[in-house]
Amino acid sequence: MASNDVSADVDYSYGRISLVTGLILYVSSQETIRPVDRVEVNGIEYSIEGEIGQWVSPFSTWAPGQQMALRRAEAL
Repeated sequence: MASNDVSADVDYSYGRISLVTGLILYVSSQETIRPVDRVEVNGIEYSIEGEIGQWVSPFSTWAPGQQMALRRAEAL
């Protein structure tokens, strides 16, 4: 499940214009995803940005899933 909290930014560096979008993806603990993997959400491919976070209950050993920041850059 991907969050609806999508961010976008325009990068004007090096004389090029690119649109950078990102979102947060939540997956179950059974998934094996590495930071170097690419993820497809709604037909759009994203790269994983930073470390993958683990959800862990502070009251038990329950660990329902993982969360990760996704990023996509596109030249305009």
